[in-house]
Amino acid sequence: MATYSLSNFLGTPVVGDTVLKIYDKTRKLRYEINPNIAYFFTKSNIVIIRIEDKNDIYLDFENTVEAAGAASKLNEAKQELTQPDVPACGNGEL
Repeated sequence: MATYSLSNFLGTPVVGDTVLKIYDKTRKLRYEINPNIAYFFTKSNIVIIRIEDKNDIYLDFENTVEAAGAASKLNEAKQELTQPDVPACGNGEL
C-alpha cells in the first residue's frame, strides 16, 4: 500500500512560504524541504527527492501515473517558491 496520495501529499505554497511541505495519506507532516537545494525525479511508482548533502527521500505512490503527477506538482511548487516575483505588465505606463 502506498504511503502518499497525489491528491494530498503536497501542502499548497502560499505567499511567504520558503519550504515545500510533504504529507502522508493521513495528513501527517513528513518533510519540510528547501526547494533551492532539491530536485525531483521518478523511478517506477516512486518519487525521489534529491537534496544537496543529505540522504534522498523516497515517496511511494499507487502507480507510475501518480508518481509522474507528483513530480510535476513538486516542480511547479518549487518554481513558485524559487522564482522571483515578476511585476505585472500592461498598466499603460512606459
